[in-house]
Amino acid sequence: MKVGVSTYSLYGAIEKGEMDVLAIIDWIGANGGEHVEIVPFGFALETNRELDEVKKRAAAAGLEISSYTIEAQLLQPTEKEFQAEVDRLKKEVDKAHRLGVKLMRHDVASREPEEATIQNFMKDLPKLVEGCQAVADHAAQYGITTSVENHGYHCQHSDRVQLLVSSV
Repeated sequence: MKVGVSTYSLYGAIEKGEMDVLAIIDWIGANGGEHVEIVPFGFALETNRELDEVKKRAAAAGLEISSYTIEAQLLQPTEKEFQAEVDRLKKEVDKAHRLGVKLMRHDVASREPEEATIQNFMKDLPKLVEGCQAVADHAAQYGITTSVENHGYHCQHSDRVQLLVSSV
């Protein structure tokens, strides 16, 4: 087992302007961390330069970048918007590859609590499987394993997560 910290754990410091992602990486390394999970929440990693800076800083701090975790919403009102979200997620996989990670976690979909019924989940499942499969297939070329985040009401129950994963 290795001790590590998610950048999301220090989101409050990012939000207050006290730290940026590079300072967080330094802090984790200075406090005995062995790995960092990069979660671009409160900061963006849009360019190869930014990705390379994070990778370089983690190496300098003695940290493995263990995972890249992102938000996603595969439930979209139109096919065009669904494809745009899948394409965006594939670009996030490319970022994970640039960071050198072998694990990437993403959200699947969320609904308001009153809409997060089993009936809606079963109706949505084929599209969720299609999206997750496309992302997983894209990641496989890099040797990256994808996993799903179990929150957002609609996909947080263990039986729903198991059904989704076994269908992909």
